[in-house]
Amino acid sequence: MIRFVCFIALFALATAANLSFNNEWESFKAKHNKVYASSTEESTRKSIFSTNLKKINAHNREADNGVHTYRLGVNKFADLTAEEFKATRLGYKSIHRKPAPLIHNVNFTQSVPESVDWRSSIVTEVKDQGQCGSCWAFSAIASIEAANAQKTGKLVSLSEQNLVDCSWKQGNQGCNGGLMDYAFDYVKSNKGIDTEASYPYTSGSGRDSKNCKFSKSSVGATVSSYVDIPEGDEKSLLQAVAKGVVSVAVDATPFQLYDSGILNSRSCDPENLDHGVTAVGYGVDNGTPYWIVKNSWGADWGEEGYIRVIRDKNMCGIAESASYPVV
Repeated sequence: MIRFVCFIALFALATAANLSFNNEWESFKAKHNKVYASSTEESTRKSIFSTNLKKINAHNREADNGVHTYRLGVNKFADLTAEEFKATRLGYKSIHRKPAPLIHNVNFTQSVPESVDWRSSIVTEVKDQGQCGSCWAFSAIASIEAANAQKTGKLVSLSEQNLVDCSWKQGNQGCNGGLMDYAFDYVKSNKGIDTEASYPYTSGSGRDSKNCKFSKSSVGATVSSYVDIPEGDEKSLLQAVAKGVVSVAVDATPFQLYDSGILNSRSCDPENLDHGVTAVGYGVDNGTPYWIVKNSWGADWGEEGYIRVIRDKNMCGIAESASYPVV
């Protein structure tokens, strides 16, 4: 009798857990407008979602106990494997980087503010690169927009698609990846970059510069040069961000399911940079210093499209490949 009661209790718990999971799955699909090509595809996605949900719940239980300084969450990427996610959302090509015309050197006698946040003045809204490895273009555009706003007093949204379509000659490869420095090179040699309004983002990569629709009459900003931060030098990066917005590259391995808090993870490698983002400020939260980083996965990811990354640890290689334009 006791065994039978225990079996009934376990069965009830399992049924409740299954109902709860199915509710989470249906809620996820509805919230993110997920429609799959077949029942087989949906079954595969549901299985991946289950694996990710277990990871999220386990991580957050540890966060509740003080093990982690950040939380994971169910977002629009929760039905993707890590490999699928990397194939469609990342695109920084670190092995091809060339030296910049200028190098930023830290001034140890120069003090910086305790915190800086450029979002309210020289940063446009969070954008979404879609299923295209164009992160490099969004990172470069964000820093050009900011530098242009500082120079002109006007914040103008600029065209990532212009870079995706037109900067192949400099070494970028559209949705197949690129470098922020190559993007700066293009804008400099092209004598300008079009506005977002005149050349909107479609995420199509094209195959070469034949798809370029740049128009001189629609230029929204120019670049005269660009500056590299010495590799791994967070002090130089701090001084640069104190003065403006800086394009940076990271290993985005722990970014996929990030929800909130200050990222401090052992799962990323500073030597495995694969994603271009933008440092738009820094601060301190309960004694923990952090970077404010603008991403390009939409405002429904992370902290309204942003992620805070722990500072002074070169976390995920944030200071390994940083640069900013001169307009």
